[in-house]
Amino acid sequence: MTSGLRKYGAAYRLKLQDTMEYRANLVLGNLTQFLPLAAVLVLWAAVYRQRAMVAGWSFTEVITYFIAARAASSMLWVSLTQDIEKDIKDGLLAKYLLMPLSYFWYWLSVVAAEKTLNAVVVACFLLALGLAYHGRFFIQADPALLGLTALSLLLAFFISFCMAFTVCMSAFWMSEIWAVGFTKDMFQEALSGGIFPLMMLPPAIYHAALWLPFAYCLHFPLMIYLGKLTGDELARGFLFQAGYALVLGLLAQAAWRLGVRRFEAVGA
Repeated sequence: MTSGLRKYGAAYRLKLQDTMEYRANLVLGNLTQFLPLAAVLVLWAAVYRQRAMVAGWSFTEVITYFIAARAASSMLWVSLTQDIEKDIKDGLLAKYLLMPLSYFWYWLSVVAAEKTLNAVVVACFLLALGLAYHGRFFIQADPALLGLTALSLLLAFFISFCMAFTVCMSAFWMSEIWAVGFTKDMFQEALSGGIFPLMMLPPAIYHAALWLPFAYCLHFPLMIYLGKLTGDELARGFLFQAGYALVLGLLAQAAWRLGVRRFEAVGA
């Protein structure tokens, strides 16, 4: 087990070093994701001009939600379609099959390294934003809720990774998987709360969304941070999130085992 951890730790460190070679690209790539927020915030400012609350949300909470959602997305959203599809279609997967490592855990280590650096950049941006707009940006001060938010973000990352990895396994059966990946991303963006808070949906749709894994990729961690969940809702949410992490992890590895049986590589 120790040797396994060393292998994936080495993959993690190598990816950190590789990404740090392009520091400007790392910083600008993360910060430019916040540019579309300007239009969203202007829109919500117009909505709140005539009222103090909308669907039980204050303007400060909505502003915090959208900024935090954009920040969390840069840390949680996983896209492996091009990389894994290239490995499978170009026969590059063969080198991984000859190595004493798990393809699933290798990619988890690589993506975790990328998201670690994203988290550092985004955290610095949010800190600057909180200081600049003190009073308009909600800062959670409860250590317990901050700890639960961090735990939920880790589980959310794992769920997002497993869904992305499973979608990529369709490359063993399909010649192009871009459309499959795009469809998954579209549903994830809408049903995770990336477009608007799920709590603002009609109750029937909101409660239906909570049965899907997408809600636990973004909505659930943000609701913990904002303090909008009761004790029972927190316990139920973590039960669902941990359950989806387990089920999707097993599904991803089962899809890998089925798909790799179809892989063929011919040497020169």
